[in-house]
Amino acid sequence: MALNTSYGYHLLSAILMASTVHRGALGSPQHETRLSSLYQTSITHLLRQKLGEDEDSDQIYIATALILCLTEILAGGKKLGSWKLHLQGAAALIESNRSRISAVSNSMSPTLRFLWRWCRSLEVIACLSGRPFLKSSSLSPENHSWDENEEEYIDMFDGFSTRLYAVLQEINALTQEKRALEDLEQQLLNKCPGLETLRSIFDGRCRSILRRVISMSERPTERLDPAISSSCNPDQQSDFLSLNKMYHYATILEIYQRIMDKPPSDSEVQRTVKLGLETIKKMTQLEHASPGVATLHPVFTIGCSARDIVDRLFVIDWLDNMRRTFAMGNVHSAKAFLLELWQRNDTLDSRGEHLQWDKLIVEKDWDLSLY
Repeated sequence: MALNTSYGYHLLSAILMASTVHRGALGSPQHETRLSSLYQTSITHLLRQKLGEDEDSDQIYIATALILCLTEILAGGKKLGSWKLHLQGAAALIESNRSRISAVSNSMSPTLRFLWRWCRSLEVIACLSGRPFLKSSSLSPENHSWDENEEEYIDMFDGFSTRLYAVLQEINALTQEKRALEDLEQQLLNKCPGLETLRSIFDGRCRSILRRVISMSERPTERLDPAISSSCNPDQQSDFLSLNKMYHYATILEIYQRIMDKPPSDSEVQRTVKLGLETIKKMTQLEHASPGVATLHPVFTIGCSARDIVDRLFVIDWLDNMRRTFAMGNVHSAKAFLLELWQRNDTLDSRGEHLQWDKLIVEKDWDLSLY
């Protein structure tokens, strides 16, 4: 696809840029002039692109936007409005071609389906980045790769159960509702009788989704993605099962942290942290593509509530291994963020206070990608 330059050089330029950034993360010298030139070539051709007229052209546009998104993530993935901007561009084109780019469409080409699943995978992580993500087309119910009548499985792109998509989307919505409710309470100074009702309804929904995820974590699926199940060896299968469990524990912690605002010292929070760490320790970190590459989000989320020095050292060691193995700039950003969060919370703990990681993200004006 990249070598088909009849539509321009934007995809090829984006791939070369991603490769250059990745090599830089491995220690090779980076040439800023070259990076700037590749970026300008990619963006200029994108702006000239006519959309919605040709399927091949649209696919190249979507792929380019996703590669640019990945490049920003490899470079550190924390700049506000960088990687999400490219992701939203790809998602917008998918939305505009919904009738043709549909997860349930029998006519979808393998390339188009791959791009859709990749976009959805990035959008899932965007929902968990600490800043609420706008409603996404790829995550909408009609665009799921499964429905309630299909058997649940562990998706190869994300490393977790297909039934978690709806939960993660609901968590994203609840974080937006929480902020809106807090704004109302501040503006009205709790003088409006209806606010108490809204708060009660909101708290009830939080408890409901928490019970739902805890129940899912107690009986996680062991069915792998049909697309890869036959090619996985026993060790890989075991790692995928552990990764799925990790994501369930991380999702529980997302609810505790971002919606219910439970402090790290809470007994249920610490219980979930311990369960998550026990699961992580069952996985293997290999020096090649493996389920371990998808552990950044759960390890980071678990790490945000880690209190014991042994737990924190394990998290840092895991992230250091990820950084050396996969050379992902956002892993370094995540590590630096955790160290600052722990320092802040250790200071606040003496006063009986705490700081949730999504609040620190906003304070630092970051938009950290955990992809």
